[in-house]
Amino acid sequence: MRKIRLLTPQGEKRRVVYSVPILIFLSLITAGCTGVPAMLDPSSVSAARVADLTWSILAIATAVFLVVEALLLYTAFRYKRRPGAEMPKQITGNVPLEIAWTSFPAIVLAVVFALTLGTLLSIANSPAPVQSSSQPTEVVNVRVIGHRWWWEFQYPDLDITTANEMHIPVGATVNLQLESVDVIHSFWVPELGTKKDAIPGLVNHIWYRATRPGRYGGACSAFCGQQHSLMRLQVVAESPEEFLDWVENQQAPAVEVTGVAAEGREAFLASPCTGCHAIEGTSAVGKSGPDLTHYGSRARFAGASFENNLENVTAWIMDPQELKPGNLMPDLGMTSGVSAKIAEYLLSLK
Repeated sequence: MRKIRLLTPQGEKRRVVYSVPILIFLSLITAGCTGVPAMLDPSSVSAARVADLTWSILAIATAVFLVVEALLLYTAFRYKRRPGAEMPKQITGNVPLEIAWTSFPAIVLAVVFALTLGTLLSIANSPAPVQSSSQPTEVVNVRVIGHRWWWEFQYPDLDITTANEMHIPVGATVNLQLESVDVIHSFWVPELGTKKDAIPGLVNHIWYRATRPGRYGGACSAFCGQQHSLMRLQVVAESPEEFLDWVENQQAPAVEVTGVAAEGREAFLASPCTGCHAIEGTSAVGKSGPDLTHYGSRARFAGASFENNLENVTAWIMDPQELKPGNLMPDLGMTSGVSAKIAEYLLSLK
């Protein structure tokens, strides 16, 4: 307990006692009340079930708290020591009372266990596809691969590979296969639900069924190294028709470019970049870095850490270690002019 003395304008000394643990607790609570993403604002079937469980347990805990505090206050005032009063009746060995205060917590915990188990079972396995003529895409399979420090998304049934931005259709069952090529990562999009680790040598599975369109932020939630905080991702949930348009665009080869973008294309293909990155229809066939075939269609890059614009991409190409120290992209010593041309080319790849 820390005590601080304050001097009033009248010269009176007042003692104000601050409880440091309470202040820290309140600060942590208020820090989590603002901003997005919000796990209690669910946008998928599984996330809604987890949110319902959270609110249910909170309601039970609140009820228990109120009952216990009411009993404490009643006991404190009803049996407080008064001058001349006799010693209150002792209840040591009162079997019915001891059974009651043992059974009540056991019943509460049994209810919480049943609710939790029911929720876990309901989100453990991917549900049957929705059979509907208005839902042209019923099931989407995505292979999610964690890298230091970015996310790769492969759609094996659609022959699409992208990075840091995953598109899914609203209403469809999306099955995610989680893997890692280096260390343990943890895939989590709070508004869409389940969090699960991506572990080297092990394949984990989760599923989503988005209930409304939107752009949802996610991140790696397991400390994975120097740039863990900048290993983010975005999930774009869109209508089935919009998703099919996106698929058609992603399956198309890289567009032909002219002008400055064409100069950037030549500079890119003549650089060591082709050893790590792939652009379909060109000699760039690298696999260790993100696929850049439709790079310009993405809103963010470098683990969804930076806005995908000419200024940021140029700065990244010139000195990636300045923007994200420790990442695996080396500084190739490119001039600002060459970097700007390559950036123009990459941003043209819609």
